[in-house]
Amino acid sequence: AEARLAEWNKLQEYLMEKCRGVPTWVVVNPEGYVNIRTEPSAGSPCLGTREPGDIIRGYPETGDWIRLHEDHKMRGFMLTKKPDGTRLLHRYDAASAEEGGEQKALTW
Repeated sequence: AEARLAEWNKLQEYLMEKCRGVPTWVVVNPEGYVNIRTEPSAGSPCLGTREPGDIIRGYPETGDWIRLHEDHKMRGFMLTKKPDGTRLLHRYDAASAEEGGEQKALTW
């Protein structure tokens, strides 16, 4: 058990360093999931989805899209808000676990 804990801690340290500075987002779509697309376009193929409360990492892209961070489980793009202004993703600006920053984002 101690060896597994040490391995897990080492992985967390690696991820913290690798993801430092990558914006943290949480899915907040009031209607449910948000699609992950192959391109920053609602007409592009869907690769998967993320549910409300899911924490993701990604960079702002063209318009209201983010590009998922390369170390994320799935590469692609996600829309941050609908044309009517409905928020799909909320960006955390803090780095504290309580606010979903660097630490909490590692609970993919």
